[in-house]
Amino acid sequence: MREYDDKVIFDEAQRFGRLTERIDPDLFYTAYLSSYVERDVIDLISATNLGTFQRFIKVCATYAGQLLNLSKLSRDTGVSVPTATSWLGVLEQSFVVFRLQPFYRNLGKRLIKSPKLYFYDTGLLSFLLGAYEPAAVERLPQYGALFENLVIADAIKRFHHKGYEPSFYFYRDDRKQEVDLVYEKANLARLWEIKSTEKIRPRLLSQLEKIANSWDRPTETFLIYDGDEERRHNKTYLVNWRSLDWER
Repeated sequence: MREYDDKVIFDEAQRFGRLTERIDPDLFYTAYLSSYVERDVIDLISATNLGTFQRFIKVCATYAGQLLNLSKLSRDTGVSVPTATSWLGVLEQSFVVFRLQPFYRNLGKRLIKSPKLYFYDTGLLSFLLGAYEPAAVERLPQYGALFENLVIADAIKRFHHKGYEPSFYFYRDDRKQEVDLVYEKANLARLWEIKSTEKIRPRLLSQLEKIANSWDRPTETFLIYDGDEERRHNKTYLVNWRSLDWER
């Protein structure tokens, strides 16, 4: 067996990095989807349904960051609700998508119980939404949802990487007050609002802090955004998404 020292590993990583820089994202994700459908799920999806399943994945991309309505999803894709449910399970089991559940405890009557749908790979999500190059991403109508997806998927993957099953949720009540990401410990809750904006709007912070003030335990609030200013504003920490520390 060949022994690898740190220098060999570093050199190999650099070489791989140079190779991946030359890969056309359009060609890569086209091949990825074809390989995924034709080889990975062929035993789970009838061969006659492969084309419909590919369309199903593309429609799921339009739901990223939104409440999941299986009845509407089945209508949009032309398949039955049981089939849509089964196919969504296939996408989850193969780590293409995941569902973020709503937070509720004693507030069950007030909260919306439909989950939200997200993709693990935002590169794939961008491709499915029709953005085939980086410059096109910010022009997408779904850019805000894609940005939210990026941040939440990063949180989920970082916890999974360390072997933890993260207890993440979103909060939304019947008055449409919401928090994009909620994480609770025994004696502390953390609430994250996620916005693709580079500028701070006071209304975002006041609504977030209002929800935090009604929580049943101490809370920390964060606004994750694309701006450069990182500081504490009132009770809320302003954090650029590139410097997130989920271990904090």
